[in-house]
Amino acid sequence: MVEINGVAVGTEVYPNKETIFKNSICSSGLTGDEININFRYESDGDITALIMTKKYLDDVHSNTKVNLTMKYIPYSRMDRYIDGYMFSCKYFCEIINDLKFNRVFVLDPHSSVSVAVLQRVSEISIQPYLDKIIHENNIDYVFYPDNGACKKYPEKIKLPEHITYFYGNKKRNLQTGYIEKYELVNAPDLKDKNVLIIDDLCSKGMTFFLSGSEIKSKGAQNVYLYVSHLEDSVKEGKLLNSNIIDEIYTSDSIFNDYSQEKITILKPIN
Repeated sequence: MVEINGVAVGTEVYPNKETIFKNSICSSGLTGDEININFRYESDGDITALIMTKKYLDDVHSNTKVNLTMKYIPYSRMDRYIDGYMFSCKYFCEIINDLKFNRVFVLDPHSSVSVAVLQRVSEISIQPYLDKIIHENNIDYVFYPDNGACKKYPEKIKLPEHITYFYGNKKRNLQTGYIEKYELVNAPDLKDKNVLIIDDLCSKGMTFFLSGSEIKSKGAQNVYLYVSHLEDSVKEGKLLNSNIIDEIYTSDSIFNDYSQEKITILKPIN
């Protein structure tokens, strides 16, 4: 989905699946010195729509600064050279660079490589999201589900003085992709406590199911999950059909099914 100043662009298609771009929509409400594009990735067609929209604005509003808000950066999983696979993250970010946005705003990137490649990039803080969740749920401890999250978040966020964190360690079978062993590291006394798991991306959620199970087995009263980017495939996993995770919080970067009772999509902070 591509929006210019809140107006959706390219929502219709011709019979042959080409997107219809109406310049009346592209020009709607465009006043001032800056134009803001919001890009929410749903399919590769959205990338085409983004390119077309920026090219149009360059033609018609060449003296206006154009900013891009792209909370989730597509192709973040493919952020390195792997035999048999393209370095897709690099190529996508180079496409964004070639469009020459004034600023590119992103939320909690899954890969540090993406923000290293992107130019004129600024990160949107997840602190307001976490402050809200911690306050409303009387959180006692924060949990980082793997070593990557444990290295990343203590430098990015600030926890209240009374809250400490612990983390998890998982052993994954590289042949099958399945997690064979999961354990809690430096876990405090969790009896009757409320724990918040924090991470950047959730697909089916097996890591969170396993970590939540371990935390609940230690007597925790409630286990909450915050992920910046929640994929629709969470519906295929175990998180929504069990009592392991009591509530899932996420941004509006990917997930937009507001009918899910167990999932809270937090209001935009930018």
